[in-house]
Amino acid sequence: MTDAIPTTRTPQSSKNGTLKRRTLQSGLTTAAAIIGIGILLPAVFWQSNLPHSGLIVWGLLQVPISLCLIGSLHAQNVGSVATANHLNMISLISWSMCFTALPWLNPAAMGLSPDKAMLIGAMLAVTGTLAATAIQFPRHGQARNVMLSMLAISYAGACLLHREWALASVVAVWFVFIFTTTEVNVRGAMELRRLRTEGEYMANHDGLTELLNRHGFIDSLETQLRQPQRPALALIDLDGFKLINDTLGHQFGDHVLAITGKRLRSALPEGSTIARIGGDEFAALIPHQTTVELRDILDTAHAIISQPIVFLQRKRVVCASIGIAPYRNNISASDWMAEADIAMYRCKQNPQTALWFYDTATRQEAIHRVVLEERFRKALTDGDIHFWCQPIVRTSDQQPLAIELLARWPQADGSFISPAEFIPIAQQASLLVDLGKQALGCAATLLERWSTHPQYCSLTVNVNISPLHLSAGLIDDIRSVFPSMDSRLGIEFVETDLISTIGEAKDRLQELSLSDLRLIIDDFGVGYSSLSYLWSLPFDTLKIDRSFIEGIESDPVRQQLIASIVNMAQALDITCVAEGIETEAAINVLQQHRVHELQGYRIARPQPVEHIEDTLATLYRNARTTRPALEQTATA
Repeated sequence: MTDAIPTTRTPQSSKNGTLKRRTLQSGLTTAAAIIGIGILLPAVFWQSNLPHSGLIVWGLLQVPISLCLIGSLHAQNVGSVATANHLNMISLISWSMCFTALPWLNPAAMGLSPDKAMLIGAMLAVTGTLAATAIQFPRHGQARNVMLSMLAISYAGACLLHREWALASVVAVWFVFIFTTTEVNVRGAMELRRLRTEGEYMANHDGLTELLNRHGFIDSLETQLRQPQRPALALIDLDGFKLINDTLGHQFGDHVLAITGKRLRSALPEGSTIARIGGDEFAALIPHQTTVELRDILDTAHAIISQPIVFLQRKRVVCASIGIAPYRNNISASDWMAEADIAMYRCKQNPQTALWFYDTATRQEAIHRVVLEERFRKALTDGDIHFWCQPIVRTSDQQPLAIELLARWPQADGSFISPAEFIPIAQQASLLVDLGKQALGCAATLLERWSTHPQYCSLTVNVNISPLHLSAGLIDDIRSVFPSMDSRLGIEFVETDLISTIGEAKDRLQELSLSDLRLIIDDFGVGYSSLSYLWSLPFDTLKIDRSFIEGIESDPVRQQLIASIVNMAQALDITCVAEGIETEAAINVLQQHRVHELQGYRIARPQPVEHIEDTLATLYRNARTTRPALEQTATA
């Protein structure tokens, strides 16, 4: 199966409309010229001895010939190539026959000098017009040659019949000239059409997959909206494609894209319009199906896309997230694309599902996200995002070693919007860098305040930073608020976010490591945990995700996993922090497995900045009294 691709489509619908208007105007001009000749020639020859009935019939025949030409141009504009060719052929043959018969309506007319002169003049004008018309339809070479040959034989034969030898020679030479120049012009016209067709194809198609590109697909989408059919729009985004480019190289990534394009062609039904509209994003217009049929089709497509890809002796499985937006009345192309895009991102947020249909609930959720994004942007500008502190303690004696700054968004009624809700919105809206700058400012204020305190001066303040901040001037932002750039400031990167940008981030992380700042991997274990990047990147600390800690006191498998992570970290001289500590039993197990530091509700809940010093003072006091008990537990 091949994707449905109109070969005359231009990138912008306005250019396409302009081209159609010019073609139609040219056709109308030609048709008007034909009708004009049909009226003019009978009038010129009316006083000759040519039969009036023949002249009238000849003139009237020009009207259906013109209508055939106009119909041919209209059929070409709407894409009906076969109809256009038939009508065009009829008009050319009919026209050539009319002019071929003209000198023979009354052979004696060729013997009259005035009529002869007018007839030959008309013949020359008509021949030029026919040659120009032939250039307009360059692919009808055989018909064009037959038409010109018939005209040459007819007019030259009429002159020879009346012994007009010189005039016959002029006619013969003239037709040879017309024939030769027409062939040259036709070849030039065909070459120009070929170049224009190739240019239009390249402007509307993706060179890697040979599918439509974004411009061509939007044009198809707008055309489809004017048709009576009701297709569905699907956006297909490859999951983790950037990691493939960064780890296996762009050659492997290009192979993945090309294979995905072929698999989509084979999986989607005949008549589907398929495009690659972005780096790893594809789109498809699928002919009308019921919801159940559409789900079955796309489930099959997802299964085919997810088959292993082997290239250069390497194998990878690349899955996809598919968002579907059914057609609805009075929708614009941009809104239709936006709905499919929303469904696709909703699918990405639910890893357990491969498809997501845009519906009323999704629409309401999208509206809620837009409103929440606007509110968050305003809260960030107005300073309404606060930072709370949660202590991190040493496992052996629970003495505070650091605090982590956590963003909180309070509401007027005293409640809070969960970070799990607003952080993804901030990330999608590219606001995490601004949030990180505010967190760095808060950390610098605390470090400055504690710089002379006998206990707090050695504490590290950890700040969560988006990897995007690395390429947006993170080092300069840190230096502007914390010039010493020493180990009292920790920079935390979420593992999954970091690895998705590792190709761009690696050099800047190395540059950051030249300072004394502590570099920390947060939520270790839920993403692409790999010894290779731990080995190659300059991290000081990894924080084991809470999902490994829950129920660890009664789960031997989790305990073995923790032991493996700790052994790996110790081999690389990296500190291990366990998050999500909620029970004393978990503390004991983690101590036995030599986890260095702990963080969680069992240690201390997050507190506003103004209360953290009271919490720290309590932890310091308890550390002195609980240390022997913990050591005794470790000995036992």
